[in-house]
Amino acid sequence: MQSIIMIVTGIFSLFLRSQPMLFYVIYITLCLLSGYFSTFIINVPMISYFQKNIEINQQTQFFSIMTLSSNIMVPLGTFIAGILCDLMGADVVYLTSGIFILVYVYIM
Repeated sequence: MQSIIMIVTGIFSLFLRSQPMLFYVIYITLCLLSGYFSTFIINVPMISYFQKNIEINQQTQFFSIMTLSSNIMVPLGTFIAGILCDLMGADVVYLTSGIFILVYVYIM
């Protein structure tokens, strides 16, 4: 779902360059949808699954490694996305990233 929202954002940014306020409203709405889907539909069931299937004595190690890796990936991804946006433009980066994520998820 995140990849589809990214693709839609990229498409809207390409076609709404002349109306930045309209794009801004659509972008904020898509960001809210993205946050909703990632929190309630992905993260909560995933954490529940991990809590049920990982032994109690290993949960602290597992969740600390998972939190550490996700905290490292956010600034790293932002850094890489910033460089790509400078080189190609934000709309192209959103569109291609969404397509790559969608393809990757359906291949896996």
